[in-house]
Amino acid sequence: MHAAGFRHRLLIALTAAIIAGTLLTAVQQVRVVPLILEAERYEHGAHPQGMDGPAGGHDSRAGSALRAVQTAMANLVMACGFAMLLAAATTLRGVRLDGRSGLFWGILGYAVFFVAPAIGLPPELPGAQTAELAARQQGWLLAVGGAASGLAMIGFAASPLIRGFGLVLILAPHLMGAPEAARALGTVPPNLTHAFIVATAVTNALFWLVLGGTFGLLDQRWSP
Repeated sequence: MHAAGFRHRLLIALTAAIIAGTLLTAVQQVRVVPLILEAERYEHGAHPQGMDGPAGGHDSRAGSALRAVQTAMANLVMACGFAMLLAAATTLRGVRLDGRSGLFWGILGYAVFFVAPAIGLPPELPGAQTAELAARQQGWLLAVGGAASGLAMIGFAASPLIRGFGLVLILAPHLMGAPEAARALGTVPPNLTHAFIVATAVTNALFWLVLGGTFGLLDQRWSP
């Protein structure tokens, strides 16, 4: 692909990232953030109904607004990174996307970057039972790297042997087992943890579908 076409791809990736990242932030504020706030009250030993009084109301609102801005910025940076990866992968494959194929690539991104690591390391709330950070980071990298490499081999390799090795790469991190929790007990009720996992899974699925679908539609209409 020539330089002008690649610059077009980058513009498409940036636009898709802004749309998907903004939507992700909006949905998180409605579905995910309330669960995090409730878990933080459990973590600090307060009952979920113990809301801030009038004296702390202003500080609480200011803190919530700052957190929302920080979350939005982080989501946009993350969306740009994933969109650039999508642009690079499809460019290297010489693939031009449309809406349907964009959704397919979005599903692949969701499988690699959310489903694969979440099998052994599901999303966790503040105060929940958790493994050490370094162990979780290592487990995440192994799951994502294995899923990405394995799916690439299964999808693009002609040799059955290489495809079989790709399946091994996908399964290997999960057969090794997830990192053990550093604390014996968490403070968050199981029903709240379950609700958070479901909300996070749905929110991330929506993000990846919008990112891939938007990228595909723009790639179909804008690319020279």
